[in-house]
Amino acid sequence: ENSDALPFYEQAGKASPEKISALVKLHRLSAFQLANDEKITEAIEELEKARKLDPKNIYILNRLGEMHMSIETPDFNIAKELISKSIKLCPSSSESYISLGRIYRK
Repeated sequence: ENSDALPFYEQAGKASPEKISALVKLHRLSAFQLANDEKITEAIEELEKARKLDPKNIYILNRLGEMHMSIETPDFNIAKELISKSIKLCPSSSESYISLGRIYRK
C-alpha cells in the first residue's frame, strides 16, 4: 500500500536533502493518498510542494490540472494552464492531451 512507503521516502529526504526526487515522490504519494480519501484540496497542496521541487515534472502538472477539475468548485482555467504547460514540456504525452480534452468536454 502506498501509505506504507511514505515513511521511507520521508527518511530518504531527511538523510539526503539534495536528493529531491525522494521528496517529490513523498509529496506525490501523499497527494495520491489524500485524493483517495477525497481530500482534494490537501492533495493539491501536496502536489504544489512537489511542483516547487520539480517544476518541469509533467506528471505533477497533469495531476494538478486533473485535481483542479475535481475540486468542489472546479477551476478550469488553472487546469488548462497546468495541462497546457505539461504538453509544452512533453508534446508526446497522450495523457496530457486526454486531460485537456476533458476540460473542453465540460
